[in-house]
Amino acid sequence: MPTAPLTAVPLRSWRIELRALAAVVAAYAAIRTFGLVVLQGAAGADAYDKLRAWDGAWFIRIATEGYPSELVLITVRDDSSGGLAFFPLYPMLMRALASIGLEPMVAGLVITVIAGIAAAIGIYAVAREVLSPRAAFLAVLLWAALPMSIVLSMVYSEALFTALAAWALWASLRERWLLAGVLGFAAGLTRSVGIAVGIAVTVAAILAWRRGRRGWRPVAGSVVALAGVPTWWVIVAIISGRVDGWFAVQDFFWGSKVDFGADLARVGWQMLTFSGRYDDLTRVVYSTAVVAMIVCGALAVDLVRRALRDSRWAPLATYAVVAIGLAIGSAGFVHSKVRFIVPVFVLVCALAGAMGRWSLWARVAGVLVMVVVGAWWSTLMLTLWPYAI
Repeated sequence: MPTAPLTAVPLRSWRIELRALAAVVAAYAAIRTFGLVVLQGAAGADAYDKLRAWDGAWFIRIATEGYPSELVLITVRDDSSGGLAFFPLYPMLMRALASIGLEPMVAGLVITVIAGIAAAIGIYAVAREVLSPRAAFLAVLLWAALPMSIVLSMVYSEALFTALAAWALWASLRERWLLAGVLGFAAGLTRSVGIAVGIAVTVAAILAWRRGRRGWRPVAGSVVALAGVPTWWVIVAIISGRVDGWFAVQDFFWGSKVDFGADLARVGWQMLTFSGRYDDLTRVVYSTAVVAMIVCGALAVDLVRRALRDSRWAPLATYAVVAIGLAIGSAGFVHSKVRFIVPVFVLVCALAGAMGRWSLWARVAGVLVMVVVGAWWSTLMLTLWPYAI
């Protein structure tokens, strides 16, 4: 049976809670440190530079130079407009820290480390609303060990987004609507999947309304939480002079657009039938991405099943369904879809709930396997895989 929510624990138990939170932070730090050690072993002197690869280079560029003032879509060789695809909160925080003397990359890593710790605690807090303390702790471990969790140690926005998403969902579960709205808005200014956070907060507000918790706060929180992503779309539209400016940048430079899963299905069929012109490494990476999306879809369905039995799961299930739906339903960069799982932390809550009933040694073995596989896959993608992660 789930225990009392984190904020409802009697005052005399806060010492126990603080020890639990210390264990969460220590375990998260240990898993991330192991991932970095594995990367160092594979990349050697290049390991530090790997932490700013791909999107990290874009964030550093934006933090240093700012956003472009116009949209130029003539050739991909001229990528001066590519920065408009990246949501502003993370690079602007980097820019703010850089203004007080930090190197942009160091600023990005500082934000990532702090946000990662906040995310781990937030995930534990959310999981405590629906799971036992043991299962909630397992959820944090599983999330920290996910394949591509290396981005939680890179100049990438996943750690910041996950922290904002987790605490927004926690606030909605605790019916702190204005806090949920502000955090949801911030999540929407961090990544496009922030729209899933806004929808989840709205679902929580609707359920509270149906329970008689009416007033202006649930409405205001929902509206604010939903506004983050569209706000950036509008800003890019103004800069570019076209309504679909952000979508045009995504499509032109990265081939990313809504196709309702057609591209993933095509690649999945090619992997299944060994058709198409792919080398062995590409087949391994693409096959893994396809299988990962199938597994995530199954976990999302399980969350929906839980939500139908217990309404507390409804916002979490909503977030998972929308976020995974966006990952599956977007064309391009099939190999990046494994990374897109990292912010969808609620998926591991269902798995952690099941693992919480395992024996101690089974739980330890399961977590260790996840940690090793996650570190290995992250390192493979940063060292052997020649394309963006």
